[in-house]
Order: sequence, then structure tokens, then C-alpha cells
Amino acid sequence: MSDLKYIVSELNQTPFNKNYNLISFDSLSAEDLLQVITDVFAEIDENNKIDVRTEEPEQTTVRLLTMLRILKYNPGSDMNASLFRQGLVQGDKQIIHPILEWALRNLEDLKKRAYLAQYLVKIDVPIEIMGDADVATIYEQYEQLMEEFKKVHKESESIKQNSSSTAELRADIESIDKERDIVIKKIERMLRKIENVSNKEALLEASHELRVERERKKELAKQKQTEGAALHQTQQKLARLSQQLREMRQASLGVSPEELV
Repeated sequence: MSDLKYIVSELNQTPFNKNYNLISFDSLSAEDLLQVITDVFAEIDENNKIDVRTEEPEQTTVRLLTMLRILKYNPGSDMNASLFRQGLVQGDKQIIHPILEWALRNLEDLKKRAYLAQYLVKIDVPIEIMGDADVATIYEQYEQLMEEFKKVHKESESIKQNSSSTAELRADIESIDKERDIVIKKIERMLRKIENVSNKEALLEASHELRVERERKKELAKQKQTEGAALHQTQQKLARLSQQLREMRQASLGVSPEELV
């Protein structure tokens, strides 16, 4: 049984901004319920920004079923496929409510899934057409692009998830800068101290301390350079992957079903 309280609560919030209560939501007509699920799907994929009143019932059904297939919705092993389709067509709340709860609970993941589906759901080409050499060649290129996109996207996601390391590098560099300033001030104080020293032993001791601090300064400078290089490499890699994703998206969009045929 669906959690109507959760569904209503989520629909009343941004970005849906509905104004339902449990009674009004449970009393929605079939058409209104189909509009609600369409609105939720539109948040996942903007191609669903449609007024169902302007759409043929069969078109609505095909669109919703296509989205559910792309999003990998599982109605349950005990659900008859024919009854599920019929319930969807009729806007049956026993079918729609579970879909709504599932979609609202997994909204962000489903957005990502819908985005990836633009590049990872293969175009269906009839076997007889695939027998054409030119079509087969283009389709092979299409599949290669798809595989390359998977690799680049995976690497890009990995870098985004580890973006905290970039922030840590920046923090380390700032810390090194502060410590360097402290060391420089120490050196300056020692230099002033040496100027007033007449005792040889005191002078040697001060010189030793100065040498130690200078070595420390070198170490800090080297550490800063290393951290800076690592940060620069990370930023360059992220920029390169972003560019590759944009190029692959354009390349993928450039292969249409008509070109394959």
C-alpha cells in the first residue's frame, strides 16, 4: 500500500508546489492523476512537460510506459503486464500511487538515470536494415561512442565525488602560505638579533638557528609547489573530461535514426 501522506507532502513542496490534502489527492480524477505523474516525470525529464488534455490517451500511455522502462520501474513479479498497462491507461490510483511514491523517493537518482538514457539506450534498427554495410558501419561507430561515453562519464563522476580532495589541497596551500609567513618573520627577527650580537658563541648559535629556519622555508616552498601541481592537474583533468562529455553528447545527438536507416 502506498504512503499517501508522503506523496502529498512531497507534491506540496518545491518544485511541484501542489496544494493537496489526503482527501483531495485521493479523490483526483483519472485524468488529473495522469497529469500529476506527468508533472513528476517532467521534473525527471523535461520532455514530459505536457498537458495530458492535449494528448491522445494512447500517446500518454506509450510515453509513460517508455519512461517507466527507461527508469527501470518494477511493478512487482505478481503484477500482470496487461493489467498494469490497462490500469495506467485508465489512471487507476492502485497503479499510479505506487509509481508516484517510488519516483518521489528516488527523484535525484532517476534524473541521472534519465540523463544517461539519452546516450545509453540503443536505437532499435531492424535486422534486415542492419544487413546494409553502411548502416552497420555507422551503427558500430554509434556503439563505440556509447562505450566511450560510459568510460568518460564514470571517470568524471569519480572526480566529482572526490572533489573534496581539491578543497583539501587549497586548504593545504593556504596553510603553507601562513606557515611560510611565520618562518619569514622568524628569519627577520634572527637577522636583527645577529646584528646586535658581539659574542661569537651566540653568533654561531644564531647562525645555526637561521640555517634551520631556512631549510624549513625550503621544505615549505617545495611542499607548496607539490600541492599546487596536484591541484592544477586535478583541475585540468576535470576540465578535459567536461569537454569530452560535451563533445560526446554532441556526437551522440548527431546520430539520428534516419541516418542509421
